[in-house]
Formats: sequence, C-alpha cells, structure tokens
Amino acid sequence: MYVSELIYKEKRKVALTKSLLKQNLYVKNLPPDVIKDDDLNKFFSQFGKVKNTRVYIQDSGEKDGIGNIIYKGKGYGFVCFES
Repeated sequence: MYVSELIYKEKRKVALTKSLLKQNLYVKNLPPDVIKDDDLNKFFSQFGKVKNTRVYIQDSGEKDGIGNIIYKGKGYGFVCFES
C-alpha cells in the first residue's frame, strides 16, 4: 500500500512546468546537416547529464540515387538536462 498527499492536477502541472523550464535549453542556428538527436546529445553531454534531445527536421524536396528522401535540419532544437 502506498499513501501520499493529494495534489490536484493543476498544481502538479505548474510544478512540472517550473522544473522543466530550468532544464530545457533552446538551441538555434544549427547547421542544416545536423539532423540527428544524437549530434546534439554528443555535443551538450560535456556540460552535464542530458535526459533527451530533439532536432527539428524537414523534407528538402530532394531524393538520393536510391529514391530515399533527403532531410535537412530546420536550424533549431531542444536539449533537456537532468539538472
């Protein structure tokens, strides 16, 4: 059995938002060839423990020789640190 204090949804949401604001980093002016989340993770891991990363990409409208779509980065992303 687990017993804890009742915390209403609105109060939990505010607390979660406040804690995430201190940990999320918005990164812009990324080169278009940065399309993998791991690229950001490798770079920013030297500054602290990274929970997750997200690079935003788009379809470039081109295809490679095999017919696969070529993606390019939109130039921004997010890095979420553990602390």
